[in-house]
Amino acid sequence: MKIVAINGKAYWDGRDFMEIEPGFNYIELATTKESRGGRVTTNPFPMMAKPCVRYLVSAKHERAVDARRWAIRVVEEPIGGCEAPAEEPAEAASTANDAG
Repeated sequence: MKIVAINGKAYWDGRDFMEIEPGFNYIELATTKESRGGRVTTNPFPMMAKPCVRYLVSAKHERAVDARRWAIRVVEEPIGGCEAPAEEPAEAASTANDAG
């Protein structure tokens, strides 16, 4: 798998690792398996990234000889020693926004 774009910003250098901010991200991924015609196919991957989690992403091809049809497989792995920031209660956050 290679990262083609994150949130509309293209990466053409063949990245296979990228840090992203927690929250919603729209990622475009490409399989490294080429089709018979030498074409590479991409799939969109909208995701809600959690803090302190590493995502291992791979391609699951329908058939060994067909690189055009594939699904994205994700494994979540906690990042050791990482502490997620505490979430503000919704009521406190709206009160703070109203005060400003």
